[in-house]
Amino acid sequence: GRTVTVKRMDPNGLDGHGWGMWLEFKCAAAHVSIGSSHGSQSQSTTVYTSMLPDDCPARIDKSNWLGGYGYGDFFDVTVGECPPPSPPP
Repeated sequence: GRTVTVKRMDPNGLDGHGWGMWLEFKCAAAHVSIGSSHGSQSQSTTVYTSMLPDDCPARIDKSNWLGGYGYGDFFDVTVGECPPPSPPP
């Protein structure tokens, strides 16, 4: 799977206190569920659905997150590389 990381970048999030809403969004066909983050400006999850690094939007905000929240938060998104396959036993 790929690690998807969001970092809160709006002015109210730059103090590192995190966010309370359950953050979810789409990266092409992949449903990414980051959740809330209390006390941290960033949060990661591993996505096991097939996806490419540029399938995720570069920025998540109320125009493209799931759940209909109207908050002014916004997040930068980074997608890690796929880990190499495990060597055969």
